[in-house]
Amino acid sequence: MKRGHILENWLVKRAKLDPDKIALILEHADFTFSELNTTVQLFASKLSSCGISENDPIALFTDNCFNGYVAILALQQLGAQTILLDTQLSLKTLEDHIKDCCPKTILVSDSADTTYLDQIDWDKTFVSEVLSLKKNPNYRPIQDFNENKIVAIFYTPNAASFDTGVMLTYRNFFESAMGTALNLGITKQDTWVLTLPIFNVPAYSVIMRSLIYGIGVNLIECFISTSSIKC
Repeated sequence: MKRGHILENWLVKRAKLDPDKIALILEHADFTFSELNTTVQLFASKLSSCGISENDPIALFTDNCFNGYVAILALQQLGAQTILLDTQLSLKTLEDHIKDCCPKTILVSDSADTTYLDQIDWDKTFVSEVLSLKKNPNYRPIQDFNENKIVAIFYTPNAASFDTGVMLTYRNFFESAMGTALNLGITKQDTWVLTLPIFNVPAYSVIMRSLIYGIGVNLIECFISTSSIKC
């Protein structure tokens, strides 16, 4: 990996700069950046107790929920590579994606529909299992990010052959955030309403922009797909 510019840990930095600012809005609760950081670091510590460490490829199978949101940020704190799995795929396509990326484990939200996932023989770790663990006293979050480091992988449809795993770096998300800020004139008083499923690129980008800009995200736990309504 080519050594690029160093970016300070976005979540940790934001929690220091704007500790009392609302970071996440749910239907029945709000979290400040300080509260979100505390929750994420505790979960990351418990993931560390599971044996997850820097550069591990970890697949995430989640619906739009608080635990899924926290898991995305916690895996980033560990320096893991997150593979976002589409929860609406057919059994065959889902299995193809998992076999292609060969994750160390699949981190699964307990509220997600696992009908097809249950039929795939691969190591799985449910969020509830992680939450029941003790935190790792030796855990420390990643202090900074190499801009060229791969942070997330998303699969895109390819009619001609197998679906393609697109590898995105910290630089990709940072430059996207800068471009969006210039084009839309975003201010710290704005709030993103996140209605998209958090396993896709636009939604993940919103989560990253929240940390970079220091603005809140209103996470809608129901989202509309092309074929059905998920709630």
